[in-house]
Amino acid sequence: MVTTSKVIISKQSIASLVEMLPKDAFVRTHRSYIIAINKIDSYDTETIQIDKVEIPIGRLYRHDVIKVIDIHPLKKSLPTQSITQKNNGADDNS
Repeated sequence: MVTTSKVIISKQSIASLVEMLPKDAFVRTHRSYIIAINKIDSYDTETIQIDKVEIPIGRLYRHDVIKVIDIHPLKKSLPTQSITQKNNGADDNS
């Protein structure tokens, strides 16, 4: 676990850590990442940026991340973008 002041090593699983943390303050974004929602600087469909560090959004966690970001009052200066599935080059006119 990484905080602003130190690194904490734990033998607990991430799943058990998620259960202990307040659901309105933290969200799991990837099998290897849990983030504090109020620390988000920016985000897009694939990543969340916190202090110039890009955190991936795993496809299995994307739905939960979208729900949390859409309902949580993020920082006022946060450049927000709609998180939606990528079009993958498909033409909308077909």
